[in-house]
Amino acid sequence: MTFGDGQQSANVVPQFCRQSGAPEDQTSLITHSYAEPGSYTVAASVWDNRGTDHADRNVTVTVGG
Repeated sequence: MTFGDGQQSANVVPQFCRQSGAPEDQTSLITHSYAEPGSYTVAASVWDNRGTDHADRNVTVTVGG
């Protein structure tokens, strides 16, 4: 996972999110803090627990000052 500000994380072990109402094994929450305001492109690859299927996504995050 890259956060668009030069920071990245590999082999992230997610913290499961219970607030969404989804089962724990289907939804995860990963956080990152930005030092400066701006627009950042976050890129993530998510794999299943067998390593046989994955999804890649990019999203733009706008951080206000």
